Amino acid sequence: MQVDDPEVFLKDSGLLFHLNLNIFHPLGLALALEIEEDTKHGIATSRIVVHETEDPKGYVFGEEDMTRSTQLFTEFMKERKQRVLSRNKLLGYIVQPTSDDE
Repeated sequence: MQVDDPEVFLKDSGLLFHLNLNIFHPLGLALALEIEEDTKHGIATSRIVVHETEDPKGYVFGEEDMTRSTQLFTEFMKERKQRVLSRNKLLGYIVQPTSDDE
């Protein structure tokens, strides 16, 4: 499978949310999807950008975003469950271990 619009795929699958929640937000960073619409030509362009905050709390999702994005990610993972199980069966792991894991 090739994703035609990776930025939108990351957003719509809940992966962007999951990456922010578990990796970027605790570090004071945020991956954000910016969409610019060219109404004159009827096209839109999107890109992923990284934001950084000096706020010691970092970034925090609002309740509505948290609920909606959790649902998106849960549905995405349900669709990918068999792939995760196959990887574990074939390789003996889901997340590839690093030398620090040993």
